[in-house]
Parts: sequence; structure tokens; C-alpha cells
Amino acid sequence: MPPTKTAQLTAASADALEDTQFSLEGAEKHDDAQTDNEPPKKRRKKAPLKNKKVNKTPNPTSATDDGDVTPDENSAPQADGGDAPEEDSKTSRKSAAGLVDSSAGKRPRSLSEAEQLKQKKKQKAKARKNLKKENAKAQKCSKEETCLHIHPASESTNESSSIGLQPPDLQINYLKDRQKRALPLLSDLELEGLPLEKSWLLDVSDKPLRAHLGAWLETGAVPGLQEAVKECPDAVGAPAALVISSSALRAVDLCREVKRLISSPNESGEITKLFARHFKLAEHANHLKATKVSIGVGTPDRISKLLAYEEDEPLKLDRLRFLILDVTWLDSKGFNLTELPDPLVKTALWKSLLGFPKMLEKFQSGKTKIILF
Repeated sequence: MPPTKTAQLTAASADALEDTQFSLEGAEKHDDAQTDNEPPKKRRKKAPLKNKKVNKTPNPTSATDDGDVTPDENSAPQADGGDAPEEDSKTSRKSAAGLVDSSAGKRPRSLSEAEQLKQKKKQKAKARKNLKKENAKAQKCSKEETCLHIHPASESTNESSSIGLQPPDLQINYLKDRQKRALPLLSDLELEGLPLEKSWLLDVSDKPLRAHLGAWLETGAVPGLQEAVKECPDAVGAPAALVISSSALRAVDLCREVKRLISSPNESGEITKLFARHFKLAEHANHLKATKVSIGVGTPDRISKLLAYEEDEPLKLDRLRFLILDVTWLDSKGFNLTELPDPLVKTALWKSLLGFPKMLEKFQSGKTKIILF
């Protein structure tokens, strides 16, 4: 008799129970800690993570057990011995140093060669310094020669309109007019205390060729001046002539020009620059107290201050015979000495210098003459 359907179903279920891996006590775990009752998707997600962790921590026994692994090139020298890396590093340094020396084209110098090189450099520097000094000295000599020899007595550009070529009566009127313009606040009574007389002027209106003061004086334009400046002075700080200029730069040029008048400064006295640029008032005073002077060249402000400096009078008027006013030369704005717009210069010229009491005494006694150059 064939089995019924119910019997077949019970037999199939019994076989399935025998084949299953689950026991009645609980689900059995595998070695990889993955249970069979987990869904397959979860198992597939965990597997790659495990593989990555394994790759990060490689098995040390795998490298030693595997005999087909090729040795690394960097690890090859270590098999020869422990001193090999040091030798290789030394050789590499030597080769690198050799490359540097070869590229630079230099070889290591000894101590003696280095000292010789230093001495050569010092000698070259010293030679350059001496050459520079010689060039400066030659340039200075050339400037002096230019002032002494190349500049002859010649006519200046504005000589035709210069007040210095006018007769004395016109000259004194010109000076009085410029004095009133420079000191407009003074009354007539106060101006009488600053007199200007025609007899104080030395008439040199017939002496042209006034381009250069030194050359003009050498022609004998001012009688007795060359003899006076060459006399040996008895006192210090007592010039025989004073030259009044409108600026320090002009004073420097005039000093160079009048140097031709003095052959021996040690005997007759030196030519002194008397202006404020680069020189302090105290320095000028101390210099005049210890120096014999034949000609003083400067600006009205500095000369007037030296005349009234304290009680010891560094600038003395005992030997003064000539007071030269540089009125022919014009500055960049077209002003001469008597027309300068600066109120300080005006006061210094007309009141402090020409109106200085001892200077007025020299003018009134006839011992000192005013010259309009």
C-alpha cells in the first residue's frame, strides 16, 4: 500500500531536522564568530573590514616563511656588515665635496696662501687710498692754479651798470639811498647816528676789468693795498683789509682769488674765511685769537658779530686800511650786496658793521677807506 501525503510530509520534515546544524541546546558558532542565522548581507559587509585590518598588520611569519621574496636594494648593504653604511656616507660626502670644488673651480688653500691673499688685498686698498689722496691734492692744486694764473683781469658781465664805476658823489648818494631803504623804521635823527660821508670813499671809478677781485687788485687798482697785506702784523686777528660779500659761496670764491696777493702766509698772515656756514662763532673767535690775518673775507652778519664779540675783541680794527664792498656781483635773483631783501642782512650791513662805533672812528679819522668793487 503506497504512503499517504501526510506520511510523506512527516518523513521530509524528519530528514530536514537531521540535516540541520542547529542543536536543541542553541545555535553553534563558527570560528569567524559569524552565526548561521545572520542574514548574508551582514556577512558580506563584515568580510572586507576584516581583510583591511589584516592588511594593516601584516603577519611577520609570512615574510620569513616565503622563500621566493627578493631582497630589497636598500637592505642589501646591511647584509655585508655594520660598517658599510658609514663608509658609504663618507664616500658620498667626499664625492659631493669633490663636485662642489670642481664646479667652483677652486682648490683648498693653505694657511700661508690665505695670509698672502690678505696682504695683497691690504696693499691694494692702501694703494687705492693713496691714489685717491693724490688725485684730490692734484685737483686742489689745479683749482688754485686756475684762480692764480688762468683768470686774468677782465670785464665782468654787469660791469657797465655797476655803481663801482661811478664817481664818488654818485656812489655816496647810492649808499645813503640803500641805507634808508634797508632801515625804514629809523627816524632822521637816528640816521644821523649812522653817517656816510663822501670823504670815506676811495675813488677807483677809473679802474675797470672787475671780473675777478684778485686779478683786479694785482693791477694796482687800489693804491697801497698790496703793500699793506704783505706787511708782517704785530697782533693776531688784525687784518689789513676786509672784503664784504653777500653770501658764503661768493666769499669762498673771493678767498681763492685774493690768495695770489699773499706769497708767504706765515710771514704776512693768512686769508681768513669769515662766514657762518660750517663755522661756529666761538670757533671763529678762538681762531682769530691765535692767528695772524692779512685779509678777512666774509658776510656782514658774521663779521659784525665778531666785532662785538664779548670784551676781548677777536677781530681787531687796529691795522684795517681797506673795507671792500662787493657790489658788482649779482646773485641768482639779481641782487647785489646793498640790495639784499633779508632784513637780518640789511641790519647787519648798515647798522652793525658800517655803524659800528670803532668802525666809524676809523672812517672819520681817515685811516680806513671804503671801496666799492
